[in-house]
Amino acid sequence: MRVLTPQEARQFLNNALRLPDNQKAPVPTASSVALKAADIKQFLDMSADIMGTTELDGCLVRINPAFAKLLGYEPYQLIGKMLIDFVEPMDRPAMRDAFLGLADDAFEGSEDSYMQGAIELECRMLNTHGDAHWINWRIKREKAALFCLGRDMTAFKAHEAALARREQQLSEAQALAHMGHWRWEVGAVAIEWSDEIYNIFGVSKDSFVPTMESINA
Repeated sequence: MRVLTPQEARQFLNNALRLPDNQKAPVPTASSVALKAADIKQFLDMSADIMGTTELDGCLVRINPAFAKLLGYEPYQLIGKMLIDFVEPMDRPAMRDAFLGLADDAFEGSEDSYMQGAIELECRMLNTHGDAHWINWRIKREKAALFCLGRDMTAFKAHEAALARREQQLSEAQALAHMGHWRWEVGAVAIEWSDEIYNIFGVSKDSFVPTMESINA
């Protein structure tokens, strides 16, 4: 048995994989690669985002499993209820204005093409225990229905608040110790100063821009 050289092996594979001249590889069509209804349902059931459709007045018509799970209700307990009833009372005016705007036939929505005829807002939704979940809503009107897509931002909001607290604590500690910190990237013009550095140099954060040139002036 003769062992093929690398070049002969490549040629053999090319010949084996080459289609006859009278045959062409099928070209995928849009319909052949599009997700089927069953596929879409699987993805919707897997999604952590909350989804629902309402009438123009905000009455819930259909929801996905994540919607009911987030609020702690059974689906049948939500259908037919007003979405705004599950919103934190302080946030209801903004949600009410959003629904009124979408119900207006003259509403055009955002300038972004993917948000045409839609709005985006944040509000707190209350679960069965009264706990609040920060939800970023994208709501779009399609004829006499509103399509509501919400993302739970509660963990992000908590992380954001924790960072703000740490920054405040650092600023207070630096002020007490009369010390600060700064950051400069090699080659950059501007220098980042902490608030206390401005105080140490006796300049205003609003009017003074720290650079190598301005510091040495």
